[in-house]
Amino acid sequence: LVVLDKIKDPGNLGTIIRTAHGLSWDGIIITPDSVDPYNDKALRAAKGSTFFLPIFYRSTQQIEELVNEKKFRPYLADLKGKELFSCSFTPPLLLILSSESHGVGSWADSIKNRITIPLAKDIDSLNVAISGGILMYEIIKGELIKNG
Repeated sequence: LVVLDKIKDPGNLGTIIRTAHGLSWDGIIITPDSVDPYNDKALRAAKGSTFFLPIFYRSTQQIEELVNEKKFRPYLADLKGKELFSCSFTPPLLLILSSESHGVGSWADSIKNRITIPLAKDIDSLNVAISGGILMYEIIKGELIKNG
């Protein structure tokens, strides 16, 4: 599942939904601090994927419970994380994406699995929708190849 925390731009949110749908992720979890996925701009960016991919609204406390009770492995996109290409991923997992400018809420401080996309030295970050697309693809690439 992809968790969207504090995503304020509806275009980014819709693009992430469309990418998750296109890459066959199982669903999206949206925290209360994110924009509404049914916002006009989010719907346009999602190009219909909003209606084909399960979308859940969960508090950060409920997400923490999901990690603890269901044994989901959380992976947090973080500029100071371990380089993506040196990581291995084991489902079931949660990919947590957040606002570039505000970052994830303090609820995620205890998440140890932090991943980053290696970037050129003169670039400080990528747009969350672009980062999310790269991360979603790389995480499930093995499954896509295996299942054709």
